[in-house]
Order: sequence, then structure tokens, then C-alpha cells
Amino acid sequence: MKINKYTHKYFLLLLILTMLVGCESYSEESQSPKISQIVDSIKAEIPLNFVTEANNTKALKRFFSLNASDYEEVSLFSPSSSMDVEELLIVKVKSPEQVDIVETAIENRVDKQLQSFSGYAPEQCALLEDYVFKIKGNYIFYSVGEKAEEMKQIFVNSVK
Repeated sequence: MKINKYTHKYFLLLLILTMLVGCESYSEESQSPKISQIVDSIKAEIPLNFVTEANNTKALKRFFSLNASDYEEVSLFSPSSSMDVEELLIVKVKSPEQVDIVETAIENRVDKQLQSFSGYAPEQCALLEDYVFKIKGNYIFYSVGEKAEEMKQIFVNSVK
């Protein structure tokens, strides 16, 4: 088989294009951190001693009526006492359609908590009314607590 001078150029061009596509997919992957990395970033700046890392499967079902296996990743930190409302939830959804489901579950959780604490725990109700919710890409962030806004900012900076 005879190879002409243009065949080398086409081969070189194909090789360069393949490398560029590979670099692009690596770049997208590196900008999609694992939830554990996001949580580690939050823990590095804010001690999470006011919440308890929950068994994500059971606690997510119990508190939010969601199944952890339906989502790509989930991390839930629940109140350390039944008299507390501070919590942190980060969900990485598999599809955009899941965002509304998670958002509704969060709203239902806040409503239930407000009903439970209304009348005798005004400080807890104030925290619940100021809950923080943020969607960034395929991540959902929800937090209740005095440091919720700070945690949200760390979350936003972690998910590029």
C-alpha cells in the first residue's frame, strides 16, 4: 500500500483531535467532585460537631422519604439531638428530573420540622425558616443552621 504525504497529515490531525477530546472529558470529570470531597472541604472550615453523619439509606428515607439508591451520591448529616434542627444534605442527582423530587422532599421536611417545633422552640423555627437551598449543576445543597450560609459558599466553591 502506498502512503502519500497527505496520509501522514490526516493521521497527525486525527491523533491531535483524539488527544483533545480525551483532555476535554478529563476536564469535565475533574470538575465533578465526589460528595465526600465537598463534605471534606466543609469540614476543613466548619466543624460539624452539631450534626451526626447519618446512615444515608435509612435516614434519607426516614427524614426525606427518598431512596438513596435512586441518586448518584448522597451525604446526610442529621441533628445530633431530637431537639435540634441543624442538618446538612448534599445530593448528586442522576438526571435533571430528580431535582424537583428532592426539592419537594426538602420543603416537606422543613414543613414537618416547623410543625414539630412551633409553639415551644422559636429559635429552632427561626433556623428552619432561614434554611439554605442551592442547586448547582447536578448537585443539590440543603442546610439548616447558624453556619448554613457559610457551608453553602464552600459548596459553591467546591463545585465548579
